[in-house]
Amino acid sequence: MRILLASSEVHPYSKTGGLADMVGALGKALARAGHEARIVTPLYHGIRERFPAMRRVDWQFDLPLGARRVLAQLWSLKVEKGLTIYFVDQPDFYERAGLYLENHVSYSDNAGRFIFFSKCVAHLARYLPWRPDLVHVHDWQAAMVPALMLHQRARRRVGNSPPTCLTIHNLAYQGTFPAAAFTLTKFTGKIFQCRRRGVLQTIELPQSRNRLCRCDYNSESALRARNHDPGIRVRTGRIIAPAAEPPFRNSQRRGSRKNGMPGTIRF
Repeated sequence: MRILLASSEVHPYSKTGGLADMVGALGKALARAGHEARIVTPLYHGIRERFPAMRRVDWQFDLPLGARRVLAQLWSLKVEKGLTIYFVDQPDFYERAGLYLENHVSYSDNAGRFIFFSKCVAHLARYLPWRPDLVHVHDWQAAMVPALMLHQRARRRVGNSPPTCLTIHNLAYQGTFPAAAFTLTKFTGKIFQCRRRGVLQTIELPQSRNRLCRCDYNSESALRARNHDPGIRVRTGRIIAPAAEPPFRNSQRRGSRKNGMPGTIRF
């Protein structure tokens, strides 16, 4: 099986917490189980110097971000048989002292940085000669990918794009931004159906094959409050999707240490 993974951090290339450890280990485990795994992550400061074996890919991104277009390059590193890491090289976004914040303050353009990253992942999932059977994305920084792929399918009548899977590692980190950040996606307002229940917000994408698959610690209590919603079941820390096609859901609560900006749009 060909699996394209996307994460804002991957050990040993970048790391702020357990997300990097898990995604790095998952890629190796998939490769050693006989699958073909490729992981997409940003090219942060210092990675190229620490891993000189990486090579430039003959690939250039030229993608819309709000009213402007942003260019980026792609680098790759062959880790072992069955595992390759792709690095999105956009120095204005990722050549910084920190991954998400500096001096305990989140970067003010984190919305744009990771919407762009998500667009790069969706672009690779569609256009790579190596065609993935599954796209597996991790946490809010890549959570726009399923929506972007659905949007591509609807607007451009793309054929059989691969199914997607979103893993939330810690629901406390949500990616909360001012509503104006929505314009960076270039989505129409119709793609989202938003409704609120207490401190939780659900964003639904109808007629999607996407799954919200698993949730780690610090998430279960928030999700149990939604246990009776159609398409979501929580048992011992897992979200169980029924066999029928549920809407894609991205459920969140307030507060994010990695991105503490108040707002109404949550990715």
